[in-house]
Amino acid sequence: MPSATGPTPTTFNSYRRFPPELKLNLWEQLSMPRGVHHFDFETAIRSYNGLTQNVTIRPKNKAQDTSAWRVRNRAKWIDEYSWYALSKNLEAKPKTRQFWPPVYKTSTENPPRMIDAGPQKIEEGTDVAIVDLENDLVCFTTKGMVLHNHFMHMFRWQEFHGVKRVALDFRVVRTSRPHRNLCPCHGRPHTCISDCPEMLNCFFSYFKDLKEFYFVVKLTCAIIAAPKPTPETKAKKVSKKTYIPRYMAQFREIAHREGLEIFEDSKYTYYEVRRQDTKKILLRDDVWQSIDRVQKLYKDRIKNRPHLVKALTFKVLVIADI
Repeated sequence: MPSATGPTPTTFNSYRRFPPELKLNLWEQLSMPRGVHHFDFETAIRSYNGLTQNVTIRPKNKAQDTSAWRVRNRAKWIDEYSWYALSKNLEAKPKTRQFWPPVYKTSTENPPRMIDAGPQKIEEGTDVAIVDLENDLVCFTTKGMVLHNHFMHMFRWQEFHGVKRVALDFRVVRTSRPHRNLCPCHGRPHTCISDCPEMLNCFFSYFKDLKEFYFVVKLTCAIIAAPKPTPETKAKKVSKKTYIPRYMAQFREIAHREGLEIFEDSKYTYYEVRRQDTKKILLRDDVWQSIDRVQKLYKDRIKNRPHLVKALTFKVLVIADI
């Protein structure tokens, strides 16, 4: 319970003195939030008796990575009881699996293929990303060329089996230089993958079991609109930055009240927002227009080329430094 005279404690120092039975009971009662896991998504073209996409996922730099799986991994360093209980909690979920390091190995054939190596013995001290594919969200940063899996076979595709929720950071960076992801829209390069419905559709093709896609929007002073000024705010010269916590509180209240989705990593809480909730976000039109364009792509092509367009549910999440 928070103290009436001071801040809420962030550590529970008495835990280590508890008997094993009580420790296990505490961990069994743990309610694990839906996590966000961050990975780099790197693509390269390789020649294996024909051109093939080689896709590799890598975790973010450990010093800056806020992934939920890293937080869960820290339990193993508390004591054997905490790691045992947490492991059992994860294993009880049918769609939970080791996402990184990959559990597939490369065959010696030419061209090579991926073989399920089964459960791997992990050396002590090794970081392992355990992801609940049924409930967690995987957020990728794309690096390299994004090509549709229908046109060029993807090597290592088994690693993405079961991934149902994927997110990309929504960034609108408009420059005159072509983006490193070559846009297939009539040879016209976009500056960001989120600008292009074709490229988004190509990205979706990597995930056979994908059901929901999310744009993540980080609230900053540059993308929010301040309320209409009052004489009081004019006199005080209130900064836009002061409105960010207020907007996030509104999004939090709406998400809880309406039963919208909420995810967490070690730094941020991600709240789902609807179109009508985002009137104060200046990127609102860009975000929802990108979603509308992908949905239109699906409607226009589903009759002729259903294998090229995935029917997904699209959502938007907001985060902020507060």
